[in-house]
Amino acid sequence: MRSIPIILLTFLVILLLTSLSFPFETWIPIDNEPPGTNPTIEIVSHCDDYTIVRVTIHGFWCEDVYEEGETFQKIWVPVYGTKMEIGKPELPVVRGLMGYPPTMNSSDIEVVSATWEDFYDYLIYPHQPDYPLQGPIPPFEWD
Repeated sequence: MRSIPIILLTFLVILLLTSLSFPFETWIPIDNEPPGTNPTIEIVSHCDDYTIVRVTIHGFWCEDVYEEGETFQKIWVPVYGTKMEIGKPELPVVRGLMGYPPTMNSSDIEVVSATWEDFYDYLIYPHQPDYPLQGPIPPFEWD
């Protein structure tokens, strides 16, 4: 009879310890779309003189990362990558290609309006160099 509670207690302790060692991703919503919704890029209007594009990020994934005695947050949006400047915050980036006529310069492209939401109490994980296949692991870089 005593062995069943001990086995159960041992199982619960092992379960608790293993669950604490795995990272947890949390969806941080910005709107009412379901968790994991990809950002949307839509052409709102266009003509010969202009194109209006709307980019909407519905939320992002967040995971705590422990490094150098600090708790960082690694954040990303579905499908897209992040900034890749070593030591700088690894922020999500929504990239896309858009053609424009040869008579137009890239300097003619402008953001005419933008809205955003501020998030506080995040220490964004800095982008790290790739690990080499052989040799020493590069040091942690944080700018």
